Amino acid sequence: MKAKDIVILSIFSSFILISCKDAKNSDLEYVQPVFEEEIEANTQILNSRFLFSFGSIRVVDSLIIYSGLSDVSDKNFHIFSKNTGEYLCSFGNIGRAKGEISMFSVGFSIDKEKREIYVFDSNLRKTVSYSLDKVLSEDINYAKDIELPEIVNNVSSSHFFNLKESFLAGYSRSSRFLVCSENDSVTCSDFYPSLDEPEQYKKVERSYFFYLGCMSVKPDGNMFVHATRSGCIIEIWKNKGSSIAPYVIKGFFKPDYNSQYRDSNYPSVIPNNNAPYGISALACSNQYIYAAYNDLPCKWTNKVAVFDWEGEPQKVYIAKDDIMAFDVDNDNAIYALVKKSNESIELITIPLN
Repeated sequence: MKAKDIVILSIFSSFILISCKDAKNSDLEYVQPVFEEEIEANTQILNSRFLFSFGSIRVVDSLIIYSGLSDVSDKNFHIFSKNTGEYLCSFGNIGRAKGEISMFSVGFSIDKEKREIYVFDSNLRKTVSYSLDKVLSEDINYAKDIELPEIVNNVSSSHFFNLKESFLAGYSRSSRFLVCSENDSVTCSDFYPSLDEPEQYKKVERSYFFYLGCMSVKPDGNMFVHATRSGCIIEIWKNKGSSIAPYVIKGFFKPDYNSQYRDSNYPSVIPNNNAPYGISALACSNQYIYAAYNDLPCKWTNKVAVFDWEGEPQKVYIAKDDIMAFDVDNDNAIYALVKKSNESIELITIPLN
């Protein structure tokens, strides 16, 4: 599919996708979720010695992959044992050569079956893949550049995910979400839930979703979820292979944000400190959606809320410390970076009931 066809499809999609399952775009109501259980999490410290910073983590098999700065290595990724928390090794060069990315990445995706890690570098406009098996076997040729369709070069976020046989990217110049294979563009959508901005400031609404949104994908690749903070709207989308469409849209808290340069093409949007925190991070299993969530105004949250794939609230786990990043391992455990009262960051696990 050519780039111009994607643009046409994007415009067409914005009209046909308004009729999603649970709510018409103009009829979105805001109802605070009610959870059946609030569980005081039994947190277990895995590693308090490693110097963690703001970053992201993912779990694959018996390993935890952390992306972020550290004092032990100038590499981008660091591997830990899921069972003991022991630091194992680091990999991923920072630079502009082949197999390198231009800066420390806080967003990456893993194909758990192929044990491949993917990072989209919006600065260099390229995708890099890393073979986890080659990293562990100390094969120096563990990284390679992937040539994706040219339209992916217009992606301006770190929302980039593996969907088994394709890739999902969020927020390009031509559409909000697009799906591509290594060889061709597949589909896209420019649908956004409508807020209360007047018509002349609709770009402010789009900036709200861009700046204050987070994403994750269902492991089987058939669905993905987008949610916001400073208020909260959660969107569950279906991936049908050749098309994507919103399945459920729920408003939990009305978006409340501050904006600047409202007349520009790319307005600035920042959270309102008095607004409900909403959702700042997501992780998924095939059964549930896990979200860093709070219904109160705060800078960080110590709560992980659980929803099913219909968007229905299930339960909330309450940790002792604020959660900086987390992932879920097959509904068995949450692995998280948490910030202590002394500002240090620890790697912990939370067994799930």
